[in-house]
Amino acid sequence: DAPRYATEDIRQALALSPDVPIMTLDARDRESAKSGLVAVTEYALSRLSSSVW
Repeated sequence: DAPRYATEDIRQALALSPDVPIMTLDARDRESAKSGLVAVTEYALSRLSSSVW
């Protein structure tokens, strides 16, 4: 098993602002990876939609 880190520890290590979402997933699991890709796509589209108007 790979080490697990708290979301806030990851945010701090990567210097991410609080408005950047962080999601947890297991890339080895097909459904988890698929859900992650859907979430990232939806987030990107929402950001694009809000920046256009």
